[in-house]
Amino acid sequence: GNQTYVVITIEVDARMDVGESHCITDNIEAMLRKKFGIYHAHIHVEPMKKEPIMT
Repeated sequence: GNQTYVVITIEVDARMDVGESHCITDNIEAMLRKKFGIYHAHIHVEPMKKEPIMT
């Protein structure tokens, strides 16, 4: 049958440890399954870059 494969990149706090970011990706995968029936997802985690403060 038809399948959807999703690739997502998220930014997280750079101070977050691997376990915390893994928990976030697990939650995203669960939401994709429940709301959209998507069972194949690759979620890439990037540290959030600080934006320069404009004055």
